[in-house]
Amino acid sequence: MLIIATIMAMMKPIITIEYCDECMYLKPALEAAHKILESYADRVEAVMLKPGHDGVFRVTAHDVLIIQMGDEGLPNAERVAHAVGEFLET
Repeated sequence: MLIIATIMAMMKPIITIEYCDECMYLKPALEAAHKILESYADRVEAVMLKPGHDGVFRVTAHDVLIIQMGDEGLPNAERVAHAVGEFLET
């Protein structure tokens, strides 16, 4: 188990942006992906876009929630990138 944890720590994370396709959240998801890659390309393996539904906008890595849409609405690209940066520091 320790070996798996060590390997996971050494791997660069794949950031997944799940967005509501029917809500037309593709553009904000693309903007967030662009900002993440612009800011952290050397620290992430990839940014994956995953179409969803029911109003979802969620950013995860290794099944860990980084940021999602909340009461304040859809997070902008800068806010998403900042949250990813904080995740990468942990």
